[in-house]
Amino acid sequence: MVIIPALMTGEPRVLIFDESRCTACHYCEIACSYYHFNIVDLAKSNIHLIVEPVSGNRQIIHCLHCDNALCLEACPTGAIYRDEETKLVQINPMKCIGCKSCVTACPQASMWFHVAESSARKCDFCDGEPKCAQFCSTGAIRVIDRKDYKSEYRKLGEMS
Repeated sequence: MVIIPALMTGEPRVLIFDESRCTACHYCEIACSYYHFNIVDLAKSNIHLIVEPVSGNRQIIHCLHCDNALCLEACPTGAIYRDEETKLVQINPMKCIGCKSCVTACPQASMWFHVAESSARKCDFCDGEPKCAQFCSTGAIRVIDRKDYKSEYRKLGEMS
């Protein structure tokens, strides 16, 4: 299960992933790539569904907007910053020099380098309306209030 904060419009929000509901349809990746690039290209998604070939276990990989963001610390130009209002870790592509230090520093492997843009990319929470959650037809990815995260996480653990 993975969480990330949403735009801070009232109660902070997070994403929660329920593997038991995931059908590996890849709609989360399709919605993300289409929202950001107007094409369906899973390689250009800021979220990635990983399916273990033997076990079939599923997990999503995306930016957690960490409290102690190593990508932010690794960036030599200040291109990666924490938005004061939303508390989300963001990238200013105009400041990115393409050194890929952030890609190397990310412990979640959620950062990627967009060669054509010469800039690092990652989950930006789709301006507060995460398309991955909106288009997840099974509800495997949902947006919930941060205050409800622990209880929801426990429920998911009890179900598995």
